[in-house]
Amino acid sequence: MGVKLSEVSDLISEQISEKLAEHFLKPLPNKLLTGMQGYESQEKFHNFDTYEERDSKGFDSFRDFLKCVHEKDYRALSSCRVESKDMLAGEAPGSMLIPSKYIAEIITAMKEREIVRNLARVYKIKKGAGETAIIPAVQSYDFSSNVAGLQTYWKGEGASYQESTPTLRQLQLKLNKLTILTQMSEELIFGSAINTDALLAGLFADACSFELDNVFITSAGTGAGKPLSIANGNDLIEITAESGQDVDTLVAENIGNMMKRLTPGAWNSAVWLCSVDNILELLKLGFAKGTSYMPLKAFNEVNGKFFLLGRPVIFTQFCDGLGEANSIMLCNWKRYAILTRDTMMIRSDEGKSGTNFTTDLVSFKLTYYIDGQPMDSDVTTLKDGTTTVANFITVPSI
Repeated sequence: MGVKLSEVSDLISEQISEKLAEHFLKPLPNKLLTGMQGYESQEKFHNFDTYEERDSKGFDSFRDFLKCVHEKDYRALSSCRVESKDMLAGEAPGSMLIPSKYIAEIITAMKEREIVRNLARVYKIKKGAGETAIIPAVQSYDFSSNVAGLQTYWKGEGASYQESTPTLRQLQLKLNKLTILTQMSEELIFGSAINTDALLAGLFADACSFELDNVFITSAGTGAGKPLSIANGNDLIEITAESGQDVDTLVAENIGNMMKRLTPGAWNSAVWLCSVDNILELLKLGFAKGTSYMPLKAFNEVNGKFFLLGRPVIFTQFCDGLGEANSIMLCNWKRYAILTRDTMMIRSDEGKSGTNFTTDLVSFKLTYYIDGQPMDSDVTTLKDGTTTVANFITVPSI
């Protein structure tokens, strides 16, 4: 039976319609991110459900993979070889890419331990897209005369206008290499009768997550070969202690002054970072009224979570003790950018850094790539021309 010409025409029309719909429904690129091909902005932490290669590369377990790395079973590791384009400068040859399934396990464990990366603006660089991301940002905000260099006008029809140029800058994030060198017993990796994958992934996650929050928050983040911390960034304001304030104290006026210096509009995304050493002071917050005292019900707990004036309090060892600078910080992490690449490399060396035959220890070196820095290069001047505010506020040594 022959095919009618009208049926062929309908079929072609249907196919053309599908192609047109596919074309016009395709998301358009963000022009503000021109030149950032290969990068993805993520408000949330990495979603491993979208991985193209979420597999184990044929290994039965993480420790099975580690055993092959240690024994240099290159046949089994053929799909894990690191290509030269994926290596950063100075990366040692012989490293192997950890299969994406086990990377997901390690980074998921890191997420459970980390503070900053769950709150910051995270950009993920794809494999083979280089090691640097250029992000457009505002050079500075000064509301005393205009907004970021942009002039506004109220004029009638036909009036002339003068063009203005925004004060923009290029925020450059470049992947730094975080390396962990560890020794484990052969019995732990290869001889245990129970599955030690969670333990092994947890050990790597503990070390990485601790160091990352350390360099994101404290003065350890110098920006030289490592991320730039908020403590060393220029978008940080340190309030002053109250006149006559006793040493090693935290008073309601300190908390109020921190709120006053936070960038307007940042309150709904701000969190408090605090040393556990401050808990008793937080419980005693109040104002002196003559010879009496007015308690301030500002610090409270709801279902095991703590809040100060309605914003979450995260108790962390990365804030110094009571009376020290940075014992409590008010942070808008939405203004902190992180660049990462979801690959991890690992190698096992011979000789002194390989198997120690007297103790049956096996050495591994794990490498992870990441960078971070505040998105604003300076504090913000408000309309009055005097008051300055920032996204990160801290206390001095008291």
